[in-house]
Amino acid sequence: VASKQERVTLINKLSRLIADQQWDQIDRVLSGQFQFQPSSFLDCENEVLHFACTKNAPLATIRSLAQIYSSSVYTSDSKGRCPLHEAARCGAHPNVIDYLCSTNGNAAVKQDSLGKTPMHYVAESYEKQYRDRVRRDEINSADDTDEVMLRVVRIFRDVAPQSFNIEDSRGKNPIEYAIENNADFFIFLNIHRACRDDWCRRGGGDNGEKPTANGDLLAFRKFETLASDQ
Repeated sequence: VASKQERVTLINKLSRLIADQQWDQIDRVLSGQFQFQPSSFLDCENEVLHFACTKNAPLATIRSLAQIYSSSVYTSDSKGRCPLHEAARCGAHPNVIDYLCSTNGNAAVKQDSLGKTPMHYVAESYEKQYRDRVRRDEINSADDTDEVMLRVVRIFRDVAPQSFNIEDSRGKNPIEYAIENNADFFIFLNIHRACRDDWCRRGGGDNGEKPTANGDLLAFRKFETLASDQ
């Protein structure tokens, strides 16, 4: 069993490699590492996955880190963000988003210190971040950026449909950020439908009944206005 100092040394080494995006070296360092007991994780170990997500680590690295530092998948950082928030905010590949959702689906509806869920960050900045990564040759992808973002939207629609109607601390839903950032029409349409379907599940059904709680009704009316203006 590694000592505390050995574990800190390992994290420091991994952090340097993550900062430099040396993914092959990280995979070699991680190979053969044992999985720590959940009760024994250090604070620095709990946030290594967050850092990797901000640097857009590939799926293989994300999976290895999550397997070794298993509690990091569920840990919130000082800003209330789980790794899934960072992946969504920084334009991670859809496969990374999908993997993080599969390991901790509850993070998809968790609001950070700004009241934002991962879906807020997808609508607000995912397309730009992903496009920038392609331009920097961090991603060798022939996929259209709008198609990639559409895949991410559909992942969250399936995992956390309620996140499409959650308001952040500024009173904004994801669809409002999509409109502000001139999202592609089909992306907007999918967000629109996810919002509508979630409200139907919550407040009614085929009879068109709207949510009855005052706050829910006001939010639904705002959504309908935004959708009709698009």
